[in-house]
Amino acid sequence: MAAASELFYAEGVQSVGIDRVIEHAGVAKATLYSAFGSKEELVRVQGLSFTDPGFRGCAFVGAKAEARPGGAVDEVADEYRAWLHGLFAGLAQEAGATDPKSLAQQLVLLYDGAGISAWLDRDPSAEDAARAVAAALVSAAIPDAADG
Repeated sequence: MAAASELFYAEGVQSVGIDRVIEHAGVAKATLYSAFGSKEELVRVQGLSFTDPGFRGCAFVGAKAEARPGGAVDEVADEYRAWLHGLFAGLAQEAGATDPKSLAQQLVLLYDGAGISAWLDRDPSAEDAARAVAAALVSAAIPDAADG
């Protein structure tokens, strides 16, 4: 997984063949396929960290930008986005937001913007700024329990 993440993130999903991943990881082809099934499944588990010195934005954004429309990588990126929106909406609903879908959309936009800012500005403090804005958004979206 680490080898795939490193190569995909640095060079792009379409530029890196599965044989390079296997060679870089030092594993047998059968091991990789039994664990993940395909190159597309490796893409599915990519993550991001604003503070990583090599941070280059969301791996799914890069993968989708290179993907063939309607292809497996495109589909995986779409599934990730649906999961992300669902995660934020579910958390907003559990927290008691008056409009969970709207809050989720705002938080996803903030999340995306923070990632792009951290990457393009080479400034991991975007995470702290995003947390402050998220706290304000959440406070505005959730009615005060004392009022209810």
